[in-house]
Amino acid sequence: MWGQQVDLMASDGDAPLHFIGTSGDQFLFQALCPDRHRDVVEDSFMRSNPSSLKWIKSDDNFLVLSSEGQLQFEDLNRQERCDADCRFRIHSFNSSQSVDGIAVMLVAARAGEDKVVCCSQEGEVRAEALEVPAQAPDSGHGALFFQKRVAGTSNTFMFQSSQRLSHFLGLKADGDVLRLVLHSGTDELDESCLIKVHECKASNVL
Repeated sequence: MWGQQVDLMASDGDAPLHFIGTSGDQFLFQALCPDRHRDVVEDSFMRSNPSSLKWIKSDDNFLVLSSEGQLQFEDLNRQERCDADCRFRIHSFNSSQSVDGIAVMLVAARAGEDKVVCCSQEGEVRAEALEVPAQAPDSGHGALFFQKRVAGTSNTFMFQSSQRLSHFLGLKADGDVLRLVLHSGTDELDESCLIKVHECKASNVL
């Protein structure tokens, strides 16, 4: 007896396949017209629903977008944690090919416009005014990072630059200022590159 449709797969020619049943020890499929199922065939990074507000931390310090537009880590009291300066959204992009992690953009709201964490060609990290696109830019864009969860943790991650694949976001002391920078290295644990992400809600004890 023929089985019911259970999934859409893709053939070598990128046309989706409709599972129609089995015969003996064989699985039978029928190729579908690509034009009628274009939404199935497309395999690009598409933005998922916007995430909730997050605190981004290194050790006990919170990432802040200062009034001068600088990205730095600061020790904040509970009242200061309510300010918009330390609240970010992590926009992720859906893809079946994210072998390096989840493709994301880190975004802060400043004066009514989005400020996105970006890497320059020189490797500097800064906040730039940029509208988060529905579809992720090409891998290698300065604002695109790969978010990898650290094994054995629930809220600790490493953010690898898609522009500089051997570099990760992390903390660096610059005099009395703790700046967000790119650290060179591997995907092995580096304390300076371990980033904690928490939901911005009063019930969180941080």
